This record gives sequence, structure tokens and C-alpha cells, in this order.
Amino acid sequence: ERGEESAVAAGPRAEEGEEAVELLAAKLQTWAAANHQVLAGFAACKYSRYGAGALFVYANVGLEDLLAEKHARQFERQCVLVWGTSGENASKPAPPIAWSEMCGRVGQAFSSSLERSVQANCTRETFPLAMVAGRELAPDDVQEALRPPTVPRKSKKGYEGRPGCSLVSVPYGDLAAALRCGLAHAKTDAVDLEMDRVS
Repeated sequence: ERGEESAVAAGPRAEEGEEAVELLAAKLQTWAAANHQVLAGFAACKYSRYGAGALFVYANVGLEDLLAEKHARQFERQCVLVWGTSGENASKPAPPIAWSEMCGRVGQAFSSSLERSVQANCTRETFPLAMVAGRELAPDDVQEALRPPTVPRKSKKGYEGRPGCSLVSVPYGDLAAALRCGLAHAKTDAVDLEMDRVS
């Protein structure tokens, strides 16, 4: 079930009004559904290990290009998945990247919304998904793993996509099944998700 903080746009998109935020959230839900197995599997694995938190999806392109269906494939879009927890849990180990670092470049408004979403939506049924699009918004360790977008040689301006953030609550569907799918990630701190490159 989606909570009241299910969709928030931050950065340049925050000025575009509630309708733009809702459209962005709908596109992100569609994207999450298309990649549900890897997202839910990784989230379930890390929720079990680290406790309540959020799945951060850092992307090497801006929001519009990340969620586009066709035209953005030229940029060779890439995402890095990392689990973050906002509070200390004495019975659980700490994730490899501190919450303050993961939220350090997304702005206070989005960070606060994300913390509220963790409290409301991180359960055995759902997990918060924080989409952070744009290499410049990622913490240093993640930036090193994100390659710059591929830009056509004829382009003289370089990549011009706008960075931004969006937040949605995603259902596991079946937590036990998601956890089984995520066991392959038990010993990894992050997952690299290629959207356009064929391995």
C-alpha cells in the first residue's frame, strides 16, 4: 500500500507542480514494475540483513532520460542499487555507506520525505524506492561506479539531462519469494543494473 509520501520530486523538477510530480511517480512505478525482480530481490535481501531502510537507485542520467522508453537508449543508461538505513539498529550491522552520505546531495526536502517514507512504508509488504538520477547527486563511492552517459560524437554540448529525485513505495508481492531471488546478492553491497548495454 502506498503511503502519503509515495511520490516526491526534488531538484529542478520540484518547481513543476503537483501534476508533474504525479506523472513522474507513475513513470517510476512503471519502471519499477519492469525491473521488479531485481529490485525486490535486492531490497528483501538487504532489509533482512540491515533492517528498515530504503532502496537507493542511483542513475548515470537525468530523470526524464532514465524513465524514457526509447530515445534515451543512446546514453547507455546505468543504475547502481544500494540499501540505506536512516537509524541505528543494535541488532543489525550497519550498511557500507552511511545514510548521511547517501542523502548528502539530494536536498533536505527529499531527504526528510525519504525518512518519513522509511517509517511508513518499509514493512514486510513494501519498501521505499529512492530514485536518484544524475551522477552528480550520488555519493563519491557510487559516482566511481557510474560511468558518464554516452553522448553522440556530433554533440558539442555534452550530456544535458537534468538531475533529480523521485520516491515511490514498491510492493514485494511475496517477501519470501523476493528473498529467495535476492540470495545471490547476499555478499554484495551493490548491484549494477544495465538498462541498454547487452552483456
